[in-house]
Amino acid sequence: MNIGIIGLGYVGIVNAIALASKNHQVFGVDTNTNRIEALQLGKLPISEPGLKDLFDTKTQANLHFSNEITSFSENVEGYIVCVGTPPMENGDVNLKDILEVVDALKNTPQKTKQFILFRSTIPPGTIEQLILPRIALGSNQYEVGFFPEFLREGNAVADFLSPSLSVLGSDSGVLQEMVTNLLPPETEIVDIKLAEMIKYANNSFHALKVTFANEMGRLANCFGVSGDKLMQLFVKDQTLNLSAKYFKPGAPFGGTCLTKELTALRNFSKKFEINANLLDSIMESNESLIIDYSRLIESFHLKSWGFIGVTFKPNTDDVRQSSTVAIMNRLPADTQFYVFDRIANLNTEHCPLPQLNPASSLKKLDTYCEGIVLGSQKLSEQEMTELLSFEGPIVNLGFFSYPELATSHSNFHSLIY
Repeated sequence: MNIGIIGLGYVGIVNAIALASKNHQVFGVDTNTNRIEALQLGKLPISEPGLKDLFDTKTQANLHFSNEITSFSENVEGYIVCVGTPPMENGDVNLKDILEVVDALKNTPQKTKQFILFRSTIPPGTIEQLILPRIALGSNQYEVGFFPEFLREGNAVADFLSPSLSVLGSDSGVLQEMVTNLLPPETEIVDIKLAEMIKYANNSFHALKVTFANEMGRLANCFGVSGDKLMQLFVKDQTLNLSAKYFKPGAPFGGTCLTKELTALRNFSKKFEINANLLDSIMESNESLIIDYSRLIESFHLKSWGFIGVTFKPNTDDVRQSSTVAIMNRLPADTQFYVFDRIANLNTEHCPLPQLNPASSLKKLDTYCEGIVLGSQKLSEQEMTELLSFEGPIVNLGFFSYPELATSHSNFHSLIY
């Protein structure tokens, strides 16, 4: 394929050279004249393991560099945009270079419809809200998608050639067909906003892992335990610790175990005068979600609510440290609570339960309640069908997802889905 790479910084150069090594004809453009001149002379402006080996005579024959998009715009099938999107002083993402590229492309000489794949990290909604309307103002026709990059400095060539995850954000089958030869096998095709979001999720999680390991290492050291050995042991659990477990957005966590261990670790950190800000923020974030759900429920100004499942998680009768009960306790004191839960132990002395009215069926909730909260008890297909006719608000706490209810019930609410 003939491909234009716009922006020859770190990501752009790796993309350009790697694609050229696969016998694509690559036309690279950058406003930095010194960089272009260096590349034209066969000199690499960055140091990256494996890049020099790829940048051999054969690859260089497939590379063409310029300061002007117009010098090759009629010869390429599409563009990959790799310009920078640095943070501004107020924390917003600086999209200046992105929008300048769009303005340049919308009227650049074009023989036929081309594609534009954005690899620059941009906020979710940028393509839909800013880029597509801007392109529509021009005379050219493009198929536009988002192709997030996951290149780590020091490992970028290997990451490009053997990606652990490849994602294409596209709402167009035409685009997918146009760029098939560029995509690694098993590329995930998702909607554009999701593709824009995944890069932020990935890198935030990597930062979270580093911070978690550092805080645990410091605490371990205070007890005379090797932090390195602790984390080596930690990662051996590939079922719970390093897996898809606990990665479902949903209800706040509860129960005695997680809160007990977290509370102990926070107390250890204070005792040893260690700032374990991440551990502190876990409890604070969880409490914030409880507060936000209680505010959402309270915003309807109803006097009676039915809760379907009040245990701290599904498949247990334990209501101790239940986030659902914590939400109930934050609602006005005169609220009437009706509970439909087949297994919950509502007689425990260890949980400050509000005044409850047990309900033997979903129909009872429909009769007595103005609103319904979906908690830790999973709805059957029949129960979901029954709820479709419920006229009041339905709030899903996120223990389970109910896409049919979410799309079919006009008064369905959640903070997650």
